[in-house]
Amino acid sequence: MRVLKSYCDKQISTPAKEDETAVCFPDLIASWAFGDGNNNEPLLTNVPSVLAIFLKTISSELEFRDFGIALCKHLLQKDQLRLFNRGLTATKSKEHLISPCLRLLTEIVTFDGGAVARQLYLRRYITFKRMEVFLTPNKAQETEDESHKSTLRRNAQRYLLANLRVQHASEKGDIIEQHKITRAFLEHIRKDPRDTVMEIIKAIERDVVQDAGLSRKSKSKFFNRNNLERLVTLYGYDRESDEPNPDGVFIANEIHRIMMNICKTAGLGVLLPETGWYPVGTDPETLPADDDACIELGLDSPIYVDKYRESVPVRNGSLSFLIQCLRPDVDSLQIELLVTIFKVAPELVADFFTRKTMFISDPKATPSWMAESAFLFSTVQLPVPANCGWKDKQPILPPPVSIAIENILPRPLSQKIMTRCLNQNAEIITLFAVRILTLAFTKLRAVLKLFQGEHGQGQLFWNQASSKLLAEFSRRCPSIKDVVLLFRRTDKEDLQQQEAVAELLTCYYEVMPDIALEENFDVSLVLVDVLKRLEDKDVGADDSESLLSQLQSLLQIAQQSASLRWWQKPTNMQYSPFTSILKVLMDTADKDSSRRISTLLKTVLVENSILQSSPHAFASVLTSLENSEPEALHHQLVFFDNCVSRVAKKPVHYIDMLDSLSKDESGTASALVAVIVEQWPFVVKSGDESTEAAVGSWIASLLGNLKHAGESTNVLKAARDALVESTETK
Repeated sequence: MRVLKSYCDKQISTPAKEDETAVCFPDLIASWAFGDGNNNEPLLTNVPSVLAIFLKTISSELEFRDFGIALCKHLLQKDQLRLFNRGLTATKSKEHLISPCLRLLTEIVTFDGGAVARQLYLRRYITFKRMEVFLTPNKAQETEDESHKSTLRRNAQRYLLANLRVQHASEKGDIIEQHKITRAFLEHIRKDPRDTVMEIIKAIERDVVQDAGLSRKSKSKFFNRNNLERLVTLYGYDRESDEPNPDGVFIANEIHRIMMNICKTAGLGVLLPETGWYPVGTDPETLPADDDACIELGLDSPIYVDKYRESVPVRNGSLSFLIQCLRPDVDSLQIELLVTIFKVAPELVADFFTRKTMFISDPKATPSWMAESAFLFSTVQLPVPANCGWKDKQPILPPPVSIAIENILPRPLSQKIMTRCLNQNAEIITLFAVRILTLAFTKLRAVLKLFQGEHGQGQLFWNQASSKLLAEFSRRCPSIKDVVLLFRRTDKEDLQQQEAVAELLTCYYEVMPDIALEENFDVSLVLVDVLKRLEDKDVGADDSESLLSQLQSLLQIAQQSASLRWWQKPTNMQYSPFTSILKVLMDTADKDSSRRISTLLKTVLVENSILQSSPHAFASVLTSLENSEPEALHHQLVFFDNCVSRVAKKPVHYIDMLDSLSKDESGTASALVAVIVEQWPFVVKSGDESTEAAVGSWIASLLGNLKHAGESTNVLKAARDALVESTETK
């Protein structure tokens, strides 16, 4: 290197004036000029190649810094630019003339961290001439395996990447705003070698995405529709490339990280502010002027015709184009990207489904069908945006129903498709349909709660939107008859599917009770079966949890259904369904299940006039049964079962009995007390001392608990006296 340094010192001449540049390698440059004048292609090839190698060699040697910078500046002078122009204007087939010039320009722009990068860009009329041509591969190059061969496109790519790395923000912004260059740069990226693709991805992330000096406008022009589409093609690079991957780094994962970042971060040029479920051009803050001469039709007025069923205007045009290019049926990463875009830009959900045809093949457990189903499930799972996406407050008018329904139950999940899924013999398909419908019902419930809230002046519009949304949902979801048939068809041993279908049925009864009650579904026999299985001592912990969850769903249905026979004891059970459930409640350790079952049983007792509606009345019944021995508990439950069924059948009769027990008008008591007084003598007359002792201790405990619960002391004392009298006169 000392010899080279000594030679370089002799090959530089000090400029006569300060504004002039030093002359370096005069003989070598003269040879280059001679080759230009005489059309000597070997010289035109070798001289810039030698200069490029020289600059690359000295770029890491500090003592050559001044000479290298002087040489770079000298090469950017007018006379030398003419030599560059000679190479860069050659026919594209003469790569041996073009590539050396590109390699030399690459070394010039990167030397000393871009010391002369700005000067190079100021000569862009020469230094960037025909870049889009050089970046476009020849047809022969597109088909040949050139993973380890230097090509014109590869040299042009390296030159452009070098500029992106060292140019200042203003120059870099100017480069990436040149549509023709960036388009050619990324157009054929899927056919580039793996190492080149990795280099491009890293450069985009480092020099474009993470460069805070670049304006949003510049980033937006770089990530235009065409370039986004080209980048998305890299998701399939690993599947289609036969090139070895010794580092184990997958192109799909690398591009996915960048795409996720630019699509969900507002300042990176792609994502724009939007208004969620309110399309561009709508004004939900303004009500029409009141006109006393007109009838208020609300959403049925011609001015509010829903015109977004086939087309939805959006602000995020680039993202709208991008999501149509994604293939959720072949790639889980693309599913994640698509769902993320939906989450940050909810306006695109309806836009996507109005233009995308999917989920039309027969329901079969193929990879593509499973991938589409996973995508649809994730889409339905997205939360409802705050204020339906409208700015910082709830607007006066509701969003269009046609847009809301696409976010709740997208059109690919049509009634026909969902019914076919429910009727499939493949459990994975059936379970998917059940789960996604349950999820859609849950989301619908949340939206209806929002629509049915307090909206002041726009209340009429929100109420109408709620009704229209419910009607639209009912047209898309399967009929409850199909779900009931599936429930009856499901094997009793398939607890997972039974639990899921029971939960879906609950949704029908809670959200669409009018439609659900059209189907005469008597859940009492199912309840009995579940209760019998819960009483089985051999049932496992997991099975017990599934059965309890199923029981909760069935109880919710039972509460809504008028066809359930709570008090009719089946021949194969010890107690009525109500008392059997009460026994399960006493045995279960699941607090969440206990709370829900308790609420339901208490409601049933109050609605049938058996207990008072006081907060502690039902707890009094439970507490009175808690510490009983198994044999005594059986006698107590039989007696309790008899009592509650009698009150349920003749509530007025036992309420009148309460009045006859005591004339106390200051308080009331439960009708259960009256029926106990009536039925106790029969226990005494039976002569079964063990039954009498068990039932008697329970009655004593219950009366004491009811007293503490706040029921009439006079009525309870009168009942106690009547019970004692019956016992003494047996």
